[in-house]
Amino acid sequence: FPSHDKLQDGATVNRTREVKERDLLSGDRIAQDFRLAGKGVEVGIPVELKAHQTAGSAPAVQKFFEGFGMSNRGLTSNVVSSDTTHTTTRIYIEAGDISKFKKNDIVKVLESGKHHISPVAAVGANYIDLVVAMDSAPANEVEIAKSQVLVLDKTVSKSYSMRRVFESGQVSEDAAGCKVSSIQVQNYTADEMPSVIVAMTGLRYWDELHSPALSITPSFETSQPPIINKACIWKNGTKITVSEFALSLEQTLTPKRSTCAEDGKVSIRPTGKIQVTGTINPYKIQDSIEFTLDESEFSLFTRAFNPAASRYRDWE
Repeated sequence: FPSHDKLQDGATVNRTREVKERDLLSGDRIAQDFRLAGKGVEVGIPVELKAHQTAGSAPAVQKFFEGFGMSNRGLTSNVVSSDTTHTTTRIYIEAGDISKFKKNDIVKVLESGKHHISPVAAVGANYIDLVVAMDSAPANEVEIAKSQVLVLDKTVSKSYSMRRVFESGQVSEDAAGCKVSSIQVQNYTADEMPSVIVAMTGLRYWDELHSPALSITPSFETSQPPIINKACIWKNGTKITVSEFALSLEQTLTPKRSTCAEDGKVSIRPTGKIQVTGTINPYKIQDSIEFTLDESEFSLFTRAFNPAASRYRDWE
């Protein structure tokens, strides 16, 4: 795996093998036996949910989201707004830059001494409207920061090979042909550090002993994960009070089989629809539930940040 990030406890690489049952008939007796068929591998990787140490750059964990079929459509550089008077929910953009924005993008508005993050509610001929209103209308000229905005992309389908090294480089485990089957955002709880649990299914597994030991000196990202304080959540643009939030993305993976392949399959591909599920824990305020669910659609937005060197490092 080309990028490095610090794993949390619980990383797993497990071999799998299909078992085929046999029903045997011998005279008036029936017995059962089994045969071992194709091999595979299941990988579980827990990592911190955090941004890159360089604002607007992709963190290592983003590789997993790309493996799930997502691509980045964020800004590749800062965009300076026009000098038209803005409002708390509308930022005016020069005509030459407005095509860089799309509805549901997440933008960070940079002002001197403060930043504001919001999804884009609408894109006009020369403006963007924000879902989350700013505390006050910004100065006549602001910047929209370079960003990573991940969206589902049917043209993206990445596979990964992974190596797990332990015993000071003397032992390695390898998994090849891995596809991401699920991504879960966990521990998004008040006063905690959020994490991402990635599950992958692969084609092949092998382990090796190394003498001399492997020499690996990865360069880890230096950014810190956020603490989930002041990490507000909005429902349809209205701030709600919750104590925790969880999100799960899942897709079904199906092997492409071949009679000629050693383990009966040549690749793994996603099939069916992507399932998006989540949970929140809202508060009951006096005699009413602050957060109510009905049959209508709604959107949820949250952001967490680390104030550092007068700059927010964000992951939305």
